[in-house]
Amino acid sequence: MRFIFAFLVLFTAGQSWATSDDWVVPARGNGGSVIIAPKNATGTAQTLMTFDPVNGVSGSGFAGKNYIINGDMTFFQRGTVFTSIVTAQYSVDRYRYDKSGTMVHEVGLSNDVPTLAQSKWASTNSFNMTLTTPQASIGSSDWLMLSHRVEGYNWAALYGKTFTLSFWVKATQIGLYNVALRSGSVDATYIAQFPVNVTDTWEKKIITVPAPTIGTWDLSTGIGLMIGWHLVCGSSLQAPSVSTWVAGSYHCGAGQVNGVQSGATNFKLAQVMLNEGSVAAPFQLAGGTIGGELLLAQRYYEKSYRLSVAVPTAGDNGSIYVLYGALSTAQYNYYVPFRVAKRTPTPTIYLYDSAANGGTGAAARCNRATGNITCTANFPSEIGFTNYITDLTSAYGFQFHWAADAEL
Repeated sequence: MRFIFAFLVLFTAGQSWATSDDWVVPARGNGGSVIIAPKNATGTAQTLMTFDPVNGVSGSGFAGKNYIINGDMTFFQRGTVFTSIVTAQYSVDRYRYDKSGTMVHEVGLSNDVPTLAQSKWASTNSFNMTLTTPQASIGSSDWLMLSHRVEGYNWAALYGKTFTLSFWVKATQIGLYNVALRSGSVDATYIAQFPVNVTDTWEKKIITVPAPTIGTWDLSTGIGLMIGWHLVCGSSLQAPSVSTWVAGSYHCGAGQVNGVQSGATNFKLAQVMLNEGSVAAPFQLAGGTIGGELLLAQRYYEKSYRLSVAVPTAGDNGSIYVLYGALSTAQYNYYVPFRVAKRTPTPTIYLYDSAANGGTGAAARCNRATGNITCTANFPSEIGFTNYITDLTSAYGFQFHWAADAEL
């Protein structure tokens, strides 16, 4: 509302309109109306909204809310470096690495970001994929993508509407890349292609997508929309058309560059934004503040360790330590509440001792003064779980770290 009011004041006061080098190009329309027309990636003005003294505000415009959680790559709760990452593995919060092929990457946090002058946003982190094992020849069914999965409840706000995806990319290998947007049931795909024009240089990309008219879409706790940035895509995975919704599951269009050939060293992503409307809104955090962003991320992954500490890491900071007196049994139940309710009532719970031993299920471990002991995560729910510990002795304490994974 304040955005519209600012333009109303300028118009009614009869002051001149200063043109912008960034994205707003004011202009007067017919009958005294004012047209707000932001520039797209090529510098062409796009009509955002029109203010008319009689009819008020009209136009497709944009809603500034970002539906990408951790779009600024702020949180790497699992760790900041993943050597030889495997398929279907999360690294930076809410981003997943998937592949079929022999290529190998090290992925993690980078402090190489678009400048404030470039992006008008002061980032500190980007997501980086460093190629360690190239693959010169791509098979027809080989592929590799970094994906972000939007939960159905969040996707519901965009479903049935035009929306815009924007991001900054920096890649060593120039050429044509693909973003695949798919339904959670993978029965509808929209392929958008974008070029990397200059090697190892930050470039902003803007992709506007019409509302889907086909497909089955989850609007609750499942996968609403899958977004996949592709570095590799074999010929059998190509969609029959690009820049339109097609039935089925595809990864790319024709012409995808081999982004894992020798010399294709890095692929970096920063400031990912998904907003309603046909115009890319200025970047902002999905949570509004850094604290709000963390709470959104913790709906999908939460841990006892410090935010900057990888899981698992040996150490005591953040661990739970329970002291007890004499016991009539060698068993103990300790309830652990989550800070944020999880997406699913059955998150995967990991338990570790202070020496970083442990895991999920039968691999779970806790420790006491005399060493490693057995423990089990029981009765998980959206709001917590019970740690069931056995092999205790009287007048002792026990200690453990935990992590809860509710990712899509």
